[in-house]
Amino acid sequence: MLIREWWFDTTEPTEAQQEIINLDWDTTVSEDFDIMESVQRGMSSRGYTPGPLITRPDGIATTMSEDTVPHIHSLVRAALGDG
Repeated sequence: MLIREWWFDTTEPTEAQQEIINLDWDTTVSEDFDIMESVQRGMSSRGYTPGPLITRPDGIATTMSEDTVPHIHSLVRAALGDG
């Protein structure tokens, strides 16, 4: 399942905004579906071993790190009362 949201200051996107949405769907999203299917096949194989998350020692999340993943996990645990 994929949920993709776009937030604009109008009820309906402008022509330019719709063009960006369509371009994103036709490039990034369609590529992601192929990648996700491939990853799922690989994770189902006997040879799959999960690796560590890529984090930065300073804890600052960037596009080259996965520091947001443990942060989101901690928020979920806190919301569920598991602190």
